[in-house]
Amino acid sequence: MSRSNWLKLASCVGLVLCLSAEIFAQPISQDGSAEPSAENTAPEPQPDIDPSLLVPIQDAMERIAGALEAQNNQERPTDEADQSRRDLAAQENMAHWAFWMFIAAGAGTLLTAFGLLLIWQTVIYTRNAAVSADKMVTEAEKTTAAAVQASNAATAANALAVAQFKAAHKPQITLTMRGPLLETRDYLPMASDDPNRMLTILQAEIRVENTGGPTASLIGLVVYPLSGAQWPYVQDTPEHRRGPQGGIFYVLNRGERVLLHQDRGVLPEGALSYSTLGTADLSRETRPAFIQAPPPIVGYLEYTSPLGQRYRYGFGFVPTNPHGDGAFERYGGAEYNYDREIEA
Repeated sequence: MSRSNWLKLASCVGLVLCLSAEIFAQPISQDGSAEPSAENTAPEPQPDIDPSLLVPIQDAMERIAGALEAQNNQERPTDEADQSRRDLAAQENMAHWAFWMFIAAGAGTLLTAFGLLLIWQTVIYTRNAAVSADKMVTEAEKTTAAAVQASNAATAANALAVAQFKAAHKPQITLTMRGPLLETRDYLPMASDDPNRMLTILQAEIRVENTGGPTASLIGLVVYPLSGAQWPYVQDTPEHRRGPQGGIFYVLNRGERVLLHQDRGVLPEGALSYSTLGTADLSRETRPAFIQAPPPIVGYLEYTSPLGQRYRYGFGFVPTNPHGDGAFERYGGAEYNYDREIEA
């Protein structure tokens, strides 16, 4: 029941109570004053209440109750309709917000999917960047290798150019020897009790020629016979005769040929030009072996080019006939026969 209905009911009850009080009130005197109380007067018998007086009251109360009941029944459908409308509005609001919640959830899903796509693309780009970096490193290594090869090729080309330039300015030197290596007049008696033992001087004529290229400056000559178990009759050559000789200096022009002495340098033609190579201790027993297998004569000639580059010309010879015309042939291969550049 609403608040207004309760107020109406309370008003009706109050009206009924007032009417009841009026009916059951004490009698009033004719002069308008109240009758004396029981203390001053003797009690009088109360009059009987007429039941007909209650009928209007009962009817009024029934009418009021009927009116309230009708009012209540009239307002109840209104409240239910209003409640239904409110429920429907709430459901519509819920449906409306459910749609937007679905939209928001879908948007969140799309954003999540977009984020995952971005992460996937980032992973792909990172992988591609790593692959590209690896390829760049590989290409850099190839570039470095190519640069190293180019540098090596350039260095080799420079070295070849320098070598060709030096070769173009290198004198072409040849050295020949001529005997006889051994002559009878060179036999000297030894200070020994054995007259068969003779100290033999080994000698040869040395010629040097510049066959091509620029001028050459001759600066040293070393020549000596090999000794050892194979040639036991050859005395060891003193160390000072094995080292470069400092008394030689001669500028040899292109096409020029000169006699060269180990100690006296360049000699004029017709002079005593035999260089002393060493000595041999010969006897009647060792002389045939010496004649059959004479000791090789080895050594080297040092010279410089106009560029100041120093060269060493090595040689090895062995006489074909120690007593004959004195012809010599090459001995020892590349071990003794060379013409190479050396440090200054």
